[in-house]
Amino acid sequence: MRRWKIRYRIGASPYHSRIVDALSQADANRIFDAEMPAAQRCGAAQPLAHEKAPPAGGAGHHGMV
Repeated sequence: MRRWKIRYRIGASPYHSRIVDALSQADANRIFDAEMPAAQRCGAAQPLAHEKAPPAGGAGHHGMV
């Protein structure tokens, strides 16, 4: 999974941004639209440089027991 940054507005408020974890840009856009239906997305999701989502087991889990 990758991390995506999405810029959005709610009403006449200034721009805000939100980070979404998704496999693709299209998925990130769909997830954001579903989670924040009142927000107006400003363009498509942009990938965060060299950032990946934390592993499913948590940020400190590296598969070691």
